[in-house]
Amino acid sequence: MTQQTSRASARRINLVSLFFCIESFNIVTSSNLCHPEFVLSNPGDTHLVHSYHTSHLIGNTRSIIQVNLARTMFFRQLFQHYNKLLTTHPLRTNVATGGLLAGVSDIICQTLVEATDDDEQSYSIRRTLSIAAFGAGYNGGICTVIYPLYTRLLPSWFAQTTMRTGLGSTIIDNCLHSPLLYVPTFFITTGMLQGDSLETSVATLTHGYWETMRMTWLMWVPLQSINFSIVPPRMRVLVLSSGCFFYTCGIDYLLEKHRKNGERREAGV
Repeated sequence: MTQQTSRASARRINLVSLFFCIESFNIVTSSNLCHPEFVLSNPGDTHLVHSYHTSHLIGNTRSIIQVNLARTMFFRQLFQHYNKLLTTHPLRTNVATGGLLAGVSDIICQTLVEATDDDEQSYSIRRTLSIAAFGAGYNGGICTVIYPLYTRLLPSWFAQTTMRTGLGSTIIDNCLHSPLLYVPTFFITTGMLQGDSLETSVATLTHGYWETMRMTWLMWVPLQSINFSIVPPRMRVLVLSSGCFFYTCGIDYLLEKHRKNGERREAGV
């Protein structure tokens, strides 16, 4: 009992000491002793010089903390506002998010990823617009409608627990949706939006299909398992679009690689 009392007293003393330290810092920061005019008028007083530098250090630390707190509050309010939009206007919010992330992803792919290739190429705004259009229409629009249907298609066994639901939805997404709808639509739609014919777009899809599917399964099987089992339903398209920010770089790169290979085959190179 005596030891517990001593520990409680020690904690109170530490808290009081911390309080007085903070108040002392406040006094030093606001004191006239910290003004450069006062220090310069007493150049031989090292104590005042140290006080001046200490006050500047405390002031800078305060500024850094205030800036970080302001940033934290800004992003927290931004996330809360975005979360509210997902609830009140889910389709429009997801369409805007999907288009923006896909467009930025293509810009990164063209300017950073493909910049390391030996073939020199100029930036294509038409390509970025085609990828952004697909991201807005399919990632943001169609997936908003399709995702809620997964749980309705699952047998009753999968609906018994959240983990089983996530597993069943992942199977549907990666064994049915992606190979039969998503990847073919991506190749054909973005290819035609960039000026390719339907025949050329289908040929590009044929040559790049299995390489694209391997990359798709490698990324989306683990990510969608988490997405469908843990993430709230209204946030699932956001997770998809965020994942697509990186996935689009990969599939966009593969699309462009196989488009160029197709052009070389047609040219007989």
